[in-house]
Amino acid sequence: MKLAIVLCLCAVALAGCGSAAPESNPSPKSPPVPDTARIVCDRDGSRVLTSKVRARPDGVRFEIENRLGKDTGYSVKYSESGMGDNAPKGESRHTGGFPPGEVRIGCYPSLNADPDYAELTVLAGDSGYKPVELECPGGRAVGSAGGLYAPGAKGAKGDPVDLVRRRFSDQLDDGDVVEAAGYPESRDGRTVRAIRDGRVVAVFEYRREESGWLENGYSACEDF
Repeated sequence: MKLAIVLCLCAVALAGCGSAAPESNPSPKSPPVPDTARIVCDRDGSRVLTSKVRARPDGVRFEIENRLGKDTGYSVKYSESGMGDNAPKGESRHTGGFPPGEVRIGCYPSLNADPDYAELTVLAGDSGYKPVELECPGGRAVGSAGGLYAPGAKGAKGDPVDLVRRRFSDQLDDGDVVEAAGYPESRDGRTVRAIRDGRVVAVFEYRREESGWLENGYSACEDF
């Protein structure tokens, strides 16, 4: 009788082992998002070969392959702003300061023609990007364009954040947070923002010169 019970228990154990669900195969990983976008411009228009790009601390890196057989220019449209520069024939490398999100980028096919745009998604990734859009009540803002400087003008020494604190000390409140914004390692310039009561109320632009920093305009809420 004992032998029969032992055999029965073994049979149950073996049945349980046999019915164990096999391990599921792990789902394939998505390929990593590149940190450099590739754009091709030819007679058929502009094409983005990398639909997504990961921003870096110095901005958004992209390569343009200009197959038009001549030098041209490119344009980038984002939010309510844009930028552009030259796109010489062949391959060229660029870095833009446009923010994460959906952008349109394309080359000018000819002198009088509009760019043929293609879509590109920019991911913030680990770039350290901080938004620079103003958050003004009613959208009311004022601003100043970048100054005109004589050749050889010397920029101010120091950190742009400290320059803003000194330059706008009369307008800054004790509780305002003044900090670097945009891309923290931008090569051509720096952006500084002022936050008051959790809102971005002012944005200051500086451009790099060999001797230091030159003011390149600012925008602020009316109540700043």
